[in-house]
Amino acid sequence: MSVGQEFWIVATGCSKEAGASADKDAFYKALSSHPALGAASRSRTTVEAPWKFEVPDGDRSLAFGSFDNLIRLTDDLQKADSQVDSIVHRIERQFIEVDPKADFKVKSQRQEKPFMDYLKAWQWDEAKYPKSRSISENLTLLMSVVTKLDEEARNKTAQYSDLKTARGNIAKKDGASLTNRDLVDVLTPDVVKMTGSPADDFIYTDHLTTVVVICPRGSDQEFLASYMRYTENVVPMSARKFQGMDDKEGNTLWRVVMFRSAAESFKKQCREKRLVIRDFDYSEDGYKKLKAQREQVEEAVRRQHSLIQDLYKAAWSDAMVAWVHVKAMRVFVESVLRFGMPPRFASFIVAPKASSTAAARKAIAEVLSRGGGAGPAGEKATAAEGQDDEDDYPYVSLTFVPFNAPAARLERRQAPWVHRAPAQRVAAHRCRRAKCPRTAAHSKHTSANVAEGYKKLKAQREQVEEAVRRQHGLIQDLYKAAWSDAMVAWVHVKAMRVFVESVLRFGMPPRFASFIVAPKASSTAAARKAIAEVLSRGGGAGPAGEKTAAAEGQDDEDDYPYVSLTFVPFNAPRGQA
Repeated sequence: MSVGQEFWIVATGCSKEAGASADKDAFYKALSSHPALGAASRSRTTVEAPWKFEVPDGDRSLAFGSFDNLIRLTDDLQKADSQVDSIVHRIERQFIEVDPKADFKVKSQRQEKPFMDYLKAWQWDEAKYPKSRSISENLTLLMSVVTKLDEEARNKTAQYSDLKTARGNIAKKDGASLTNRDLVDVLTPDVVKMTGSPADDFIYTDHLTTVVVICPRGSDQEFLASYMRYTENVVPMSARKFQGMDDKEGNTLWRVVMFRSAAESFKKQCREKRLVIRDFDYSEDGYKKLKAQREQVEEAVRRQHSLIQDLYKAAWSDAMVAWVHVKAMRVFVESVLRFGMPPRFASFIVAPKASSTAAARKAIAEVLSRGGGAGPAGEKATAAEGQDDEDDYPYVSLTFVPFNAPAARLERRQAPWVHRAPAQRVAAHRCRRAKCPRTAAHSKHTSANVAEGYKKLKAQREQVEEAVRRQHGLIQDLYKAAWSDAMVAWVHVKAMRVFVESVLRFGMPPRFASFIVAPKASSTAAARKAIAEVLSRGGGAGPAGEKTAAAEGQDDEDDYPYVSLTFVPFNAPRGQA
């Protein structure tokens, strides 16, 4: 199955008699034999479709209570579907980032299967979501579990990122110059001579200390000729070069012994002469502690990596199982609302080609529209077959995209650049001599620099992209919930205002009728006049009842013979944006 493969979950009504299974088999046979969906198209796709999606119906159907509950569930299930969708795909992306060869398998009802095998043999999980419990209760339980999985995955991901950052901060920087590298990794016990004699590389006493100096390329001789004159109390002939420590830029590493009182003055003179001073006190114990700390952090990163790998694998499986059950609940609710009671319907999964969705929609409509007349939406014709709105088909239709992380495409784009760029640059210089030192040096340095630079840039881009994705998902959910809560509060404020204004205007006890009118912008005056004609009969019951319709053309909410409040729910120009 390819990344981004879209599935359609479709359903149509069946006979309300006991022989509904025969209708299901007939619909399935018709779908499978249709040239645009069945055997004729399977040779051109890796996904076999369609197949049955056995949502519980009939005598074993899901429990939902009253018809009003179904209306509420329509909105609740749609919101839950969107939330679980984002959680599943976020875990998918995180899993692939940790393990590019991630194996996505679903563990359900004590069996672990590849995703396609699970989807083809899907059955309602009675143990997790018993049918004796209402859909609303099952949905609440399901969403609490999925939300906890998402929170745990986020927390473990943050811990893993912190560990990787800590590892990067104390890791060896082998490719850096002497000015940037940690000298603990350069001046190790293997290369530093410390025997307790005056010939030691580093001398520390109550009065003497050792200063480390980095000399740029070509400045060694000048430094040796003048360093004893930088300040007083510098030990003569104490400058010593650490052999084999030169970096790729030609910088060299030296040490100088002096009295402690002269150290700051010596460092100041070195900086004025553009020599680099590194504050470093050699300690074999310090090196061992740093080495042990690195090993501990590395081990912690390995453990955390293994832990979040297992966590992502289990979390994705559980979230995917929950998502498919949300889809099943939506199919059930939409089918009952569309095709009526008792709940008897046939549901299937279709995997259309991206290049032939219109033909697939037309084929499904031809087959399933025969069962579409059993409910209130059955009269919808096939004129809307080319539209993407899930409500504009003569059958129930839900879309389902299990995977959308483009890991494979990213690898194909990146790999050629890493491997070919050094060769292409070296090819720009083709000397006719068989052994050209310029060509060899160019190849060596270009390959190393390009590969190292690219790795750093790639890691930085991935970190920024993941941070943007996380923040985008977070504020998306925040805005959605905040707008909903604010709108509910606003409507209640309007209701309170209507109550207060009506009591003040029409007196006690509070007996009044309130309505919502949506006038056309081009005919507000006529609408005001019509409302005044109808409602002015009740306007004389209170202290403001004597106000006439002379002010009908005004916008003041108090200048009408009835209570009037304005309400504009949306004003952001989404179309222009």
